[in-house]
Amino acid sequence: AVGASLVATPGFPLDDAWIHQVVARNLGLHGVYGVTPGAHSSGTSSLLWTLLLALGHLLRAPPVAWTLGLNAALYLAFGQWVLRAARDDGVPPPRALCLAAAATCTGNVAWFALSGMEATLLCALSAAAITAWFSAASPWRARIRAARSALRSATPPRHTST
Repeated sequence: AVGASLVATPGFPLDDAWIHQVVARNLGLHGVYGVTPGAHSSGTSSLLWTLLLALGHLLRAPPVAWTLGLNAALYLAFGQWVLRAARDDGVPPPRALCLAAAATCTGNVAWFALSGMEATLLCALSAAAITAWFSAASPWRARIRAARSALRSATPPRHTST
């Protein structure tokens, strides 16, 4: 239903997504992190998400298309990281694929991808960090842990639970 409404009227269902867009637009077009051009201020809950959205404004991409494309890529990345984690854990391929599909096809995760918010970024970063952390081939655990902590602090889990 949300996907169908986006086709009829492109936009986002939450006002917070638009707040991110305004701050990202001002950052991308005016170099100012804030709601009002020329005036620095806080206003978004996720610096990393705002920076990714600002890149779209800098490239003059349509904001709704850029955000949905970014979330679609992150949605697919989340599924791939879940699949990889399952395969690394020894789950047979058909079951691993079902597990990844179950994780990505839940209502919340689908909603995240269409909401215009940073929740899909948080899911993808978390799945990537968990997979890397438990990978037997990863000698980089301390670096991954530090990077994960830095990125997660820039992407708070706001609006991610129901």
